[in-house]
This record gives sequence, C-alpha cells and structure tokens, in this order.
Amino acid sequence: FASVWLWDWPLLHWSWPLQAMGVGHWAGRGGFVVWCSLGPKPGDEVCKVVAEGMAMPNGVEASADGKRLYVTQSMAKNVVEYKIVRSQGSVTLKRSRAIALNGFCDNISLSKEGHLYIACINKLFTFLLHTHAPALFRCPAQVLRIKAAAQLCDAPHVAEVLLSGDGEPLSASTGAAVFGSTMLVGSSHDTGILACPV
Repeated sequence: FASVWLWDWPLLHWSWPLQAMGVGHWAGRGGFVVWCSLGPKPGDEVCKVVAEGMAMPNGVEASADGKRLYVTQSMAKNVVEYKIVRSQGSVTLKRSRAIALNGFCDNISLSKEGHLYIACINKLFTFLLHTHAPALFRCPAQVLRIKAAAQLCDAPHVAEVLLSGDGEPLSASTGAAVFGSTMLVGSSHDTGILACPV
C-alpha cells in the first residue's frame, strides 16, 4: 500500500523576527512530520507523527529507494536527513544529520539522479514585505543543489547555489524541480514559472 508524508507547523508570526536574528530558537519549534499508510479502501488509513519539535518544516521528500527522508526546516536554516526504518507495517525515523543552508528554505525535490533541489528565500524581512506588496517589494530568489555524492559526506556546507537572483524575473522562490536538463522554479506570489538550463 502507498505511504504519504505530511508536515505542519504552528504559524507564530511574532517569533519570525527573533529566529531570523538568531535568537529565540525555542520559539516556533512546534513543527512535525506525519507518516500515513493508505489502506485498500477508505477508512483503512493509519497515520502517526514520526518527527516533532521541528523549526518550521517546510518541505518533505523521500528518496526513490524509500530509505531516506529529507525535511527542510526554514527557521533552523537546514535540511534534516532521516533514515526510514520500516517494521511491521509502520515506520520510524532515525535522524542521520542536518545539512546547513544559507537561507530560509522552503520546498525540496529530488532529481532522478538523487540530487536535492531546495528553493530558498535569503532575505526574510524582504519576503514579509513582498507578501503584502509583491509589485513594490521584490524578494531575491535562490535555489540550492546538494549533489547525491555530497549527501554521503560529513561536510557541514555541501550546498551549491544554482540560482541567485535579485527578485527579477522571479521573486521569492518557493519550489524547484528538474526535468531532464531544465530546472523549473516557482514563486509564492509571481505568476508563471521560471525555466533554467542545468
């Protein structure tokens, strides 16, 4: 039967500025990840919380082989790698490591080669202004890539910058995915999708 990964976090606007300045990391750590097993018919679903105390989890992606789970924590500025342990029709997560990122990262995707693509916003206050007046305040867009080989090493900073823009032609990147030799980047408020060669 199929499995589904979900995430959530309590929206605490007042804690964002504190965390952005590197203080008050205790605030907003109510985020969690849920695993659900879908049964053969409606009502057979089984769901359970598999990770708690996260600092605004904002993207979840499982590896193609089903052995690893990656979760971006926007306020902790990292992506956490978990080993997925399966037993008796259920799963638990064993935290492997956290990979530091240089921005407030959002959604994450895995390419067929196993590379992680992570959309980030590296200026949080500009993003908050952008959400209220998108045409007036353009927010830088950034996409990071962590190559499959780099995921296996213990280097603290293994992310490479693939896209770093000033808000034009795309502002506030929130998702990136690769199809063939093209990377597609989406935004929180802009219409359309940016297509870039990789």
